[in-house]
Amino acid sequence: MTRESRVANVTLVYQMKLRPLLSGLRVRSILVLSLAILPTLAAYFGVAGDWRAHEASDSRADALRVARHAAALHDRMMQGAADVLSGLANAPALLQSDQPQSFGEIFAVVRERSGYGDLGVAAPDGTILYSAAGRQDPGGARAVLRRSAELRRLVVGRYELDRRMEGGAATLAQPVADRDGNVRRVLFVVLDLGWLSGLAERERLPEGTTVTVFDGRGTVIAREPNAAAFVGRSIREHPVLSGLLARGAQDTAAGTMADGRPGLFGYAPFGGMAAEAGLHIAVAVPAAAATAHADQILARDLIGFSLALLLALGIAWFGSDLLFVRRLKVLVQTTRRLSGGDLAARTGLPYGAGELDHLARAFDEMAATLQQRQDVIRQQTERLSEQERRFRAMIENSSDGIVLLGSDGAVKYASPSTARILGHHVDDLVGRLSFDFIHPEDRCAAREKLAAVVQAPGIVHNMDLRVQQGDGSWRWIGVVARNLLEEPSVRAIIANYRDITEQRQAQESLRAAHHEMELRVLDRTAQLRETNAVLEAEINDRKRVEETLRKLSSAIEQTADKVLVTDFNGVIEYANPAAEWLTGFSREELVGSTANFLNAGKQDASFFENLRSRILAGGVFRAVFTNKTKDGRVYFEDQTITPVKNAAGEITHFVATGRDITRRRRAEEALRRLNDQLEHEAERIAQVLHDEAGQFLTAAHITLADVARGLAPSERSRL
Repeated sequence: MTRESRVANVTLVYQMKLRPLLSGLRVRSILVLSLAILPTLAAYFGVAGDWRAHEASDSRADALRVARHAAALHDRMMQGAADVLSGLANAPALLQSDQPQSFGEIFAVVRERSGYGDLGVAAPDGTILYSAAGRQDPGGARAVLRRSAELRRLVVGRYELDRRMEGGAATLAQPVADRDGNVRRVLFVVLDLGWLSGLAERERLPEGTTVTVFDGRGTVIAREPNAAAFVGRSIREHPVLSGLLARGAQDTAAGTMADGRPGLFGYAPFGGMAAEAGLHIAVAVPAAAATAHADQILARDLIGFSLALLLALGIAWFGSDLLFVRRLKVLVQTTRRLSGGDLAARTGLPYGAGELDHLARAFDEMAATLQQRQDVIRQQTERLSEQERRFRAMIENSSDGIVLLGSDGAVKYASPSTARILGHHVDDLVGRLSFDFIHPEDRCAAREKLAAVVQAPGIVHNMDLRVQQGDGSWRWIGVVARNLLEEPSVRAIIANYRDITEQRQAQESLRAAHHEMELRVLDRTAQLRETNAVLEAEINDRKRVEETLRKLSSAIEQTADKVLVTDFNGVIEYANPAAEWLTGFSREELVGSTANFLNAGKQDASFFENLRSRILAGGVFRAVFTNKTKDGRVYFEDQTITPVKNAAGEITHFVATGRDITRRRRAEEALRRLNDQLEHEAERIAQVLHDEAGQFLTAAHITLADVARGLAPSERSRL
């Protein structure tokens, strides 16, 4: 089973079993009671832990004390053996006798009383002459015997393993010299470690205590108990003993004993004469035995504490039901009735001074308030529904179409008027990209405009483009879009559109008429160069042109679109009645003022910088302006500004046409440009007709001069 599956199983068990159980109020009150007891329990365990630590510290001190005592005892034994050898070495009979075994009875008595492993006499070469223990082969002691004879002094040998003694043994050798100073004999004493047996019991250490003696190389020389299993083995496998040996000084430690139990260790190196033997002793006390008394008391106290806790929890379990659980159940039942829609539900509990009494009173007051608010909400909901029906009817019957687009151009919503304007069913549009219905020649510009709308939230953008009807034909529509993607209630780009096909067709017709008029003027001008008769016919044509100009001027005066003509510096020279109606200013107030005094100050400096750079470069600028009327009302105007150039190609005037985008009217930009040119032609024709009776040649000359000013230099030279 993987870790993820185990975590999932634990989570499932918690959600299905433990979580419902822990959500009960009585269980939680019991948990609170239990948590309140935890500090006391923690304090008790802290004291118990300190007590156990104190007992463990005492056991470590006892182990170190016994180790020191054993080292001192061994040192006294060696010193006693040295004294025995020194006393025997001064016995003259030992040198005179050729049979050292004659002293065997004395040696046996000394060995028995002193507890030596052996006592005897050897030749200077190490050959044993007599051994109280019956030893024939000196074994590893031969080197000690020879060294003592060579050095002529007492020599203490190192402990070596001796199978006859079930452990280690050390040899002390004392030379015996004659009067001439020649070594004749070597006395020796073999010391074993049998005195370790029962040491822990004698020192009243806990059962299971071990005593281990090892040499400087880490080899176990003696051990109690179970010497056979450990003597001859190395302590290097035991990290605690090897660490104590490495430090070399008296110390205590805690760790694992040889049998795997936790233990407390006391360590001491042998000193004095025993230091030459290179022995170390370690006493290990089982940790469980060291703290057994404290653990017994702790277990007894825990049992009593657990019984008291169970009694307290039982009282809390049954007492909580009587004190507050029953009342809370009433509150829960009343809550369920409220959630089921019964706002007339009340708790029915008496109101007292307790917290639950206050809760019941607050609950009943809340239910009464909810009942009152429900009545208010019902009334407000009815009003909102009525408003929703009204707004829906306005949208469905609007002459303009409305669509909601995503940032990628996908249609999220289309108003019912879509079927009337575009011939597409609403369901055919929703979910599809709007670019699928746009003319291929307009798609690139439409994508750029959509990107601009997405990058400029709240700014109104407009565009004219062609869309495909349901029958496959193409229609022009004017679109006004605004980015409301960040508006939580909308989360879309809202676009209003209307069919402007007829308006575009009218504009094309006006452009054609303008072109035709220019051709006619050129034809009439050429005829003036032929004959006076032709000039008279041209004058008649000029009259017709004047009539056309008058009609066009009248059309501008009567058009619903605002028309302003400014000079190069932006000072208004002409304003039509539509401008007066739209702005609220009279023509006298408009003429002589700068055009930007109508601006409401909503566009930033970059907007007007873009406008200025565009028209000064000779381009046409079209945008939605935020303007204000004379009475301060702010309105949005779809405005087009066109520069007017003279014959030399220099900009002299600007023509601004605009309309309120809420009541869009046909914008006839071409007509305004034609009107400007025809006004110049009218002035020229008026001069020609000034002396119509009798001065045809002079009038012709003047007319030719005026026409020449309107022509290019190449055309002028031909005249």
